[in-house]
Amino acid sequence: MHLDRWAALNDAERRGFPPLSPDLVVEPASPNDAPADLRRRMALYAANEACLVWLLLAKSRSVEIWSPASPQQHS
Repeated sequence: MHLDRWAALNDAERRGFPPLSPDLVVEPASPNDAPADLRRRMALYAANEACLVWLLLAKSRSVEIWSPASPQQHS
């Protein structure tokens, strides 16, 4: 986590569950997950300051990588 985001929290936010996204999110897709729903969730993580988001798609044996520099890459 970037320390500036932590430093911006008040004492009460630091004592409880901090309202921060993690720097890295790894989301394995289940067979029942709709791709559009997963991509919306990934976009929310990215919009809430997650630095890197990996969406693991077992069916297609691929990974989508989301980052602030490039919102979506496939590999």
